[in-house]
Amino acid sequence: MKGNLAVVLICSAIFCGCVPEADIGTNNDLPKNISEVTIAGWVGEQNSQLMLPASVDGYEFYRSSEENCDLMNYASCAHGQMDILVSEAVTDTAFTLTQSAYYVLKNSDKTSNILSPVIKQPDFSKRYAHQTVVFKDKIWLIGGHDGTEKNDIWSSSDGINWTLENSAAAFSARFGHQSLVYKNKLWLIGGDDGSYKNDVWSSAEGITWELETSTAKFSARYGHQTQVFKDKLWTVGGYTGPEILNDVWSSEDGITWSLENSSADFSARLGHQLVNFDDKLWLIAGGFGTVFNNDVWSSIDGANWDLVKASAAFPARYGHQSVAFNNKLWVIGGHDGSRYNDVWSSEDGIIWTNHTNAASFDARMYAQSFVINNMIWLIAGTGYGESYNDIWTSVDGVVWRQGFIDTLTFP
Repeated sequence: MKGNLAVVLICSAIFCGCVPEADIGTNNDLPKNISEVTIAGWVGEQNSQLMLPASVDGYEFYRSSEENCDLMNYASCAHGQMDILVSEAVTDTAFTLTQSAYYVLKNSDKTSNILSPVIKQPDFSKRYAHQTVVFKDKIWLIGGHDGTEKNDIWSSSDGINWTLENSAAAFSARFGHQSLVYKNKLWLIGGDDGSYKNDVWSSAEGITWELETSTAKFSARYGHQTQVFKDKLWTVGGYTGPEILNDVWSSEDGITWSLENSSADFSARLGHQLVNFDDKLWLIAGGFGTVFNNDVWSSIDGANWDLVKASAAFPARYGHQSVAFNNKLWVIGGHDGSRYNDVWSSEDGIIWTNHTNAASFDARMYAQSFVINNMIWLIAGTGYGESYNDIWTSVDGVVWRQGFIDTLTFP
């Protein structure tokens, strides 16, 4: 089966060491000098989508959820399956989020050892109020809070294997900041490093950072939102310590900032979301303390705001995530005292569809979401008394999967 989930697996050489497809001959013609095979995939509640390298095309791939299964007699085992590999993603019902599996590869000459794959958690620490950005064909994770403020920088080409690019970047360790891509650079704006910040940093490659200004014109803050809109950076709202904000600022260079609106029509807030969608800037929900909103606002110029929906169908919240995906606005998770793992979408900001009230990931707030490879991604965040470093993807907002990568070996 080929589909969006397979895109990452097939196109990213880091997954499988993929080589160009070759003609599949008889079983006796298969390469026999292979000592190990990397297998990767995305695991859901009902099944997994798997990919193996083209070098094992024609091999027999056996699976079962039964630990003591004789996989050569797979049909008698629980969730027993066998596919002859043909450079396509394989659907496997043995390995799920709640069920272990056992894999074997076989050709006419030899049989692999049994592999029981496990979901791979990334090497970065569990955290929340971090930032994730897609930049130069990689996913970048920047800072956050794991018990202490962080200024580490990680990158990944596939969302499964992560590289520590910088353990202590030039900007101070912080959380509640904003990071985004603008004019072919990564940017970091504001946040909390023990005190609130209004500094602005940029990086051309994600590792080395330059200070653009230590004191931008807007007040120092965290929990704000920054977005690219009409070829400018826009920063909206947040918290200064004594004051909760609903101001709007813009900049063409990250250094010189213009006050576009000192008190926008929406109420002051933090933990809201700001999305560039349908040639408008959208502000969704947010709040402060025990005040939670589920209002939706839009702006055609960034300065003047129209109320689209005073009370959307989703419960009021802040610390949620919103993205533009498949020509819709999406709302994911957040909290109103309780944590959420629900998923909602809307084509117009008015009518909202509930895709699930209980996604596979734990209920949480201050996660990060973004879109790449025709999937919504959700990374880390904090729930009830614990934080996470898990990574989830979805092509529809309903089915959510975690990635894994492991190795089958031949004795």
